[in-house]
Amino acid sequence: MLSCLIHHRWYSNIRRSFNDFLTVVRIEHELQKHRSNVTHLPNNYAVPHNNAFPIHLHGKAMGKIALKYRQDYHKQKLHPDIVQALNEARFLWSPLGFNWNCNLLALTTYKKIHGNLLVSKDFITPSNDPNWPKDTWDMKLGLVVTGLRDRKDSLPQDRKEELKKLGFIWHAIDAMWEERMGASKIYYSIYGHLSVPRTFIVSEDDKRWPKHLHKTPLGLQVRSIRANQVLSPERKSALDAIGFVWDATEEHFQYRLDALKVFKNIYGHVNVPRKFIVPEDELEWPERFWGMKLGEMIKSIQTNKAAQTEDRVDALNALGLQWKRQRKFGWRES
Repeated sequence: MLSCLIHHRWYSNIRRSFNDFLTVVRIEHELQKHRSNVTHLPNNYAVPHNNAFPIHLHGKAMGKIALKYRQDYHKQKLHPDIVQALNEARFLWSPLGFNWNCNLLALTTYKKIHGNLLVSKDFITPSNDPNWPKDTWDMKLGLVVTGLRDRKDSLPQDRKEELKKLGFIWHAIDAMWEERMGASKIYYSIYGHLSVPRTFIVSEDDKRWPKHLHKTPLGLQVRSIRANQVLSPERKSALDAIGFVWDATEEHFQYRLDALKVFKNIYGHVNVPRKFIVPEDELEWPERFWGMKLGEMIKSIQTNKAAQTEDRVDALNALGLQWKRQRKFGWRES
């Protein structure tokens, strides 16, 4: 009789404990479902002091209980009724696997939106954005990417393969290179050349540029690439293929020459007034020349003929440029 009574009390306590746990899981499901498809109780979970929960459960530690249910589930020790009840509340059985899948989902979504996996270190996924699955909202994806790179050697091979199929970039320096190549290609598609002004920074207001490239100091990046001659043949070939200008001096001359050609097409001559500045927002002038002090630049070239190469002199002569020559008491047009 006594043993039966003890067994009955033990069973009642177990049942009461499960009912309390199930109550908490169901409430958490209602609280979490707007931002997740699962109900997660971490190992350090304690019932919040929240009116949504029964008062007698406030502050009760249930993280270890959740862990025990997960362990028993994977050992197939749970009664089917318990599994069904928790499944109906979307209880998360495998947090680690779920977190990995969320990381993959976030990376896949990022690539779908941006066309690449060049995730900046400070990037956080937006919340309440229908373009992003809700289980990825507010994820510090930039830090996730950094962590994956740091743990490359310890990651299971199957996970490495999943990331490889996705096009994951393991080395930060490679990511930086890909980003600069992508920005250069976009610049070329917009302006038709790669004579990027040193001060050029991608505007946040220009919708032709993807968000992840906004505020990119492309002018300085191009200058850095030009100064770094230690590039692999593959990377040099890739830059050559998109018209990269390696000689800055030649680039600057070509920039002025192209502007002078536009001036001649508009005005029929190349006698540029010293104070002439390329007007902005005029369709006759390509945007890359807006605000250019063309008059000052041409006068500088005219008074320094000796500093020009023969090819440059020939190109300017072909446009009809009149040179200035030095006299004893100053300069005058020839």
